[in-house]
Amino acid sequence: MLKQFDSVVENGAERAFQLTEREQSHRHDCDRRLIDAEVAAVRSQGFDRRLVIILVFLFLFASTAASVFLITKGHAVGAGLFGGASLVTVIGSLFALSKGSRAGDKSKDA
Repeated sequence: MLKQFDSVVENGAERAFQLTEREQSHRHDCDRRLIDAEVAAVRSQGFDRRLVIILVFLFLFASTAASVFLITKGHAVGAGLFGGASLVTVIGSLFALSKGSRAGDKSKDA
């Protein structure tokens, strides 16, 4: 069959093989780029999550320390405000992180 193709088109069989090899190489390159982009996206999401957790912990620590300090100085209202702010921050952050993980799970299914 390839000899017949060669008789119709000059070097037809060789050209067909080259075209197939170039197309396969291109497809592999596209797949590799797609995988690299997905890996980079996953890594950046992990970094963002860790950063949020660290910042929330730092804020929680600072507001708890401020609350304890204000309690020792006799400022119950100020201590309550800082304590309430830390509680709201923790609950909000946990909600946001759980919502983000559920959104990530849904995107994997699609």
